[in-house]
Amino acid sequence: MNNSALETSPIDYQTLGAFRAALRKFLRMSEVIAGNIGLTPQQHQMLLVVRGFPGKDEPTVGILARRLQIRHNSAVGLINRLVKLRLVRR
Repeated sequence: MNNSALETSPIDYQTLGAFRAALRKFLRMSEVIAGNIGLTPQQHQMLLVVRGFPGKDEPTVGILARRLQIRHNSAVGLINRLVKLRLVRR
C-alpha cells in the first residue's frame, strides 16, 4: 500500500468534522432531555440503547456495556438504578 492511500483528504476531514458536529449535537440534546426528565445523561443513553436494541432477544449487560462503551460493572450499577426507578426490568 502506498502512502497516498493512507493520507486523509480535505473532503475526508470535512466529512469527519460534520459527523463529529452531528454526534456532539445529539449528545448535547440527550443531556438536556435527561436533565429535563430527572435522569443522568448516562441513564438516558442506556434507555435509548435498550429501546433501540434490534431483534427479539433482550440485550445482556455485556452487550449494553459494549454499546455504551462502559465497563460491565458500571453497566450493572446503571441498570440497578434504572430498575429502582422502574424504567427497566431485568
